Formats: sequence, C-alpha cells, structure tokens
Amino acid sequence: MIFWDIIVFQLKQKNKDMDELNNMNHRANYSIDAEAELIKVLEDELIKQSKIEIMKRNYKLLIIGHMRHGKDTVAELIEEFTGMSFKSSSEMAAEIFIYDELKDKYGYSSFMECFEDRVNHRAEWHNLICDYNILDKARLGKEILKYNDMYVGMRSQIEIDKCVEDGIFDMIIGVFDPDKPLEPKDSFDINLFATSDIIIPTGDLKLVREKVRKFCSLLLNKNIINTQ
Repeated sequence: MIFWDIIVFQLKQKNKDMDELNNMNHRANYSIDAEAELIKVLEDELIKQSKIEIMKRNYKLLIIGHMRHGKDTVAELIEEFTGMSFKSSSEMAAEIFIYDELKDKYGYSSFMECFEDRVNHRAEWHNLICDYNILDKARLGKEILKYNDMYVGMRSQIEIDKCVEDGIFDMIIGVFDPDKPLEPKDSFDINLFATSDIIIPTGDLKLVREKVRKFCSLLLNKNIINTQ
C-alpha cells in the first residue's frame, strides 16, 4: 500500500523539462508569469502523452471509500489527467434495475430523482445490489467495466473479494477523509485499509488534485501496476 504523505515522487522527464526551462529563462530573462505559463504548457503536454499511453494499456481501476469521502472527486481527476472513464455502482445499478424497483415505492417521477435520493436509502440500495449479485458477486463490476475504465463505489467485502479472485481490476484505490464520519456497516462493510492497494487522503481539494496527478504519473511512468 502506498501513502502519498511518504512518497517521494519525480515525473518522467522532469529533469529534462526543468533544464529546458532554466536554459530558456537564462537566455530570455523570463518573468515569473512566463515561467509559470511554460511549466503549465510542459505539464499539459505530459498529460496529453500520458492519456494516450494509459488508454493503450487498458487499465481497470476500482475506487472505494465511505460516503462523502471524495470518491467521485478522485475519479473525476483521474479522468481529467488520463482520459479514463468511470461509472459509480449506484448510477449503474439505478440504470439497470433500482429505479424500476423503487419508483413506485417512493413515488419517483424520474431516474434523477431516484438517484439523488439514494443518500436517504443507502442500506436499501446496498441490499438491492447484493441481491443483483447473488449468483455472481462480481456481476455489477463486470457490467460497469464493459463500458468504463473505473468502477466507483463498491460497498461489499464479499463482492470485492470475488472481483479480486476473478482478476477484473488492476488496482484498488481507497479514498479516505479523516475529517469525515465513517459509514455504517449495513451500507459499507469493506475493510478499506486492508483491501486497498493505495490510499489517497482527501480533504483539501488543491492537495487532492496534486496527489491524484502524482498517482496518474506513477501509473504511467513508474509502472506501479503489474500488467504481466
């Protein structure tokens, strides 16, 4: 497991790019604003190259964490930096069966109304997904990965163990905000720290963005996923 607070990270080509930047500054006496703009251009180019390379590798990631700890934020940032697509378990389950199951019970007039109300029925959604996966605990995960690169929000330890057994994910990313409450076990029973390959601490959005950027660069440049 990797904790970002103790990682010493270096971008591939960082030294080369910074040498180029220093040489240009020496020749043209760049201002601070011009230097910052050049760094942004270099980083944007690295991100563009990373997206192409990561998409070639066809990585499949699982992002897990307690309610409101920042799973979707991390997924959105990974999507921004790599181009990888994602789908939450709740959204996929609602599309496949939960909206039809609950619309009459709660009087929902639209899919979005049902989806947004899930926070008030998390245990019930958890149980419905467990029922959907009764014959194959990895069923929903496999459905999501048919069309997406990342699954966001698995809630069951039994299901995650089956997905690991079937080898459908290359890496499991845990998201944890120490300032947020933990979810009750009737809606999330995964041992986050024991199950995750990497823990990304969340809270401050600026710091989270930097940690995710470093993770994405490691994903490409350090080859932290064993694809053999």
